[in-house]
Amino acid sequence: ILSRVSEAGSVKPPEPPDTSWLADGDFEEEAVVSDIPQAMVLVEDEKIEEQVVSALTGLGYRAETVDDVSEAIDKMQFFNYSSIVMQASFGDTSLEENRFHELMSSMNMGRRRYIFYALLGPDFNTFFNLQALAYSANLVVNEKDTPHFGVILRKSIPEYEELFGPFMEELKVQ
Repeated sequence: ILSRVSEAGSVKPPEPPDTSWLADGDFEEEAVVSDIPQAMVLVEDEKIEEQVVSALTGLGYRAETVDDVSEAIDKMQFFNYSSIVMQASFGDTSLEENRFHELMSSMNMGRRRYIFYALLGPDFNTFFNLQALAYSANLVVNEKDTPHFGVILRKSIPEYEELFGPFMEELKVQ
C-alpha cells in the first residue's frame, strides 16, 4: 500500500534509521523500565533512610527519596507509587498536622488501595494493625526495628496482598 501511495506522489516514506553507531559499537540503553514498582521514601534520619531504601531495593522496588513535604505532594501528582514509607516526624510537624499524611489519609480509595503506606516512628508498635488502621496506614513500624525493615516488608506486603488482592482484582474485572 505504501508503494502505491508513494507512486502517486502524495506521500513519501520516512528515511531508514541511522545505523552509523553500529561501527563504533556504542549503544546507550534506555534507563527507564516501566515494570519496576516505584516507592517513595519520606525519611529525614539518614541512617533510617538508608535502611529503608536498602530494604525496598532488595525487594525489587525503585526507591526514591524526597527532601520535603511539598516535593512529595508534587511527585504524587505525576507518579503512581506502589509503596510509600514515611517517618512520622518528616517535615518537622506532628503526624496529625503533616500535609502529606493528610493527603494519604483523605485520598480517593480508587487510588489509595493500590499504595502500600508504611509509617515509621518511635511511638509505633511494629505490626500493630489497629494502630496502623487508626493512622490510615497499612503498616506501622517502630524506628528501633528499621534494621529489620526488609524482613518486616517481606511479611507485611504478602499479607496486604492476600487481604486486598482479591478485592482489587474484582474491581478491575467490573
